[in-house]
Amino acid sequence: MGLEMSFLNNRVGFSGDYYHSVQSNEILPINVSTATGYTKFSVNGGSVQNQGVELTLNLVPIKTRNFTWDMNINWSKNMNKVLSLYGGQSSYDIAPLQNSIQIVAEVGKPYGEIRGTTYNYLNGQKVIDGSGYYERNSNTLSDIGNINPDWIGGINNSFTYKSFTFSFLIDVHQGGDVY
Repeated sequence: MGLEMSFLNNRVGFSGDYYHSVQSNEILPINVSTATGYTKFSVNGGSVQNQGVELTLNLVPIKTRNFTWDMNINWSKNMNKVLSLYGGQSSYDIAPLQNSIQIVAEVGKPYGEIRGTTYNYLNGQKVIDGSGYYERNSNTLSDIGNINPDWIGGINNSFTYKSFTFSFLIDVHQGGDVY
């Protein structure tokens, strides 16, 4: 669902969109025993819900016979959630990484949760081992992040003088964790 409007001979315009969709039978990688001769295979399994908003503002601050400055400002936010997984699984690894870190899909959570080992705590403080490092609790994996950004935005400026155009984009991804 969206709305798009323009005013003042297209010198000022905006659009706003809201979307809600469910993708079924997503192509997902599934880990299998290496005894099969493979490490993964792809299946049509799982459903992911996406919903969000996108807002755009279009401006033409300067427009003369030989020179035009166009400005487009965009902001969007997407929220996704895993609704179901192949074979009724509650979760599985999308990408196992080093140091017991995993990128996972888990029903009821966003696609792309980062999961890893936690630390041992005593009286609310991390326990330090004999070597001076924090003790890891390798028996427990916890959600430690999410690869999805909180929002995405950008500003594109375009300057045209006669038949020559110069354009640049400032792109922002706010939030999201990186390992």
